[in-house]
Amino acid sequence: MQYFRNIDFLRFLLCLSVILRHIHNAVSDTDIFANIKIYSIIGNNYLGYIPVDCFFIISGFFLFFKTNFTQNIYKFMKKKLIRLLPVVLFATIIFLTIYCLLKHKIYIPIKEVWTIFMMQNVGFTSEYSTLANTWYVSVLFWVSCLYFYLYKIMDKKWFNILMCITAFLSYTYYFNVAAGINVVHTDYIFNYGIIRGIAGISLGYIILQFYRDIIEKLREEKFSLFHKLSLTALESILLIFISINIFYKPVCSNCLLIILAFCILFTLFSLRQGFISKLLDNNFSKILGQYTYSIYVTHVLIRNFWIGYFYKFHQDLVLNYPILNILTIFILALLFGIFTYYFFEKPVTKYLINKYCK
Repeated sequence: MQYFRNIDFLRFLLCLSVILRHIHNAVSDTDIFANIKIYSIIGNNYLGYIPVDCFFIISGFFLFFKTNFTQNIYKFMKKKLIRLLPVVLFATIIFLTIYCLLKHKIYIPIKEVWTIFMMQNVGFTSEYSTLANTWYVSVLFWVSCLYFYLYKIMDKKWFNILMCITAFLSYTYYFNVAAGINVVHTDYIFNYGIIRGIAGISLGYIILQFYRDIIEKLREEKFSLFHKLSLTALESILLIFISINIFYKPVCSNCLLIILAFCILFTLFSLRQGFISKLLDNNFSKILGQYTYSIYVTHVLIRNFWIGYFYKFHQDLVLNYPILNILTIFILALLFGIFTYYFFEKPVTKYLINKYCK
């Protein structure tokens, strides 16, 4: 199976932006941070939600690139649950354990149950769990299952038409109706999270079709140095443009343009004709990529600890040393995610696959 190690680098970069976004959520509504420059810069980072849409696009590409569609839907769902659920359960159990110890009683809020059963933000509830970022996991699971089944039963021509239509309509609704209206990701009769998942996975599928159409031609054709330098320049411009918008502050008011920029960058990285995409196609990028899921799921625990404990009891340190404070959150989030990967995600997933998927 072909491996795209440079895409792992993109996943890790996007994950860092998500962490920054959630730091932004912690400080943007607090007046005491308003006069501190670094916190005000983070407060301007309101496009930090875009990386989640990029995650859906990547997932859509690899869903149809790697999946064995000869298996039945039940086996696919079982493998998907084994891949996604253990880390979510791990993070949720840690939170609930700390919560019960602090409250001196055993109590499981109903919103955490939605997370455990992969039902958060898929239409059954409009309430975030405490680990709010795990809505992405629930949506990814159910939309992946939906498209797996449709791909098996539909003629490919009609499936291609369906994916183009759903991508167009979903992004149209997402950016022109839903975006920014409702913080709980539900709007009217539509579920905002599901729409983002359908849009992104559909677009990932479309990118894969383009990749398959062009990759064989590229293997037969030798690019000149000028063409490679031109593609390298385009990769650089797109990478810088996306990074500024998701890490620093928006320079583009149209969110759809950022999504399109990422799609072009993702396509260039998959084709690996520019020097940047080739340079990042290394084992170190692969290592970073394998940590991404655990970091994404568990980093909110670190953020919540910062809000509930560190800031509360060490306010002077937070206000007087903002850069050190932000770096500490990042480092702790990364270390805890890496710990989760090696001591939980990797061994538990391996055990479950060997036991139930052989």
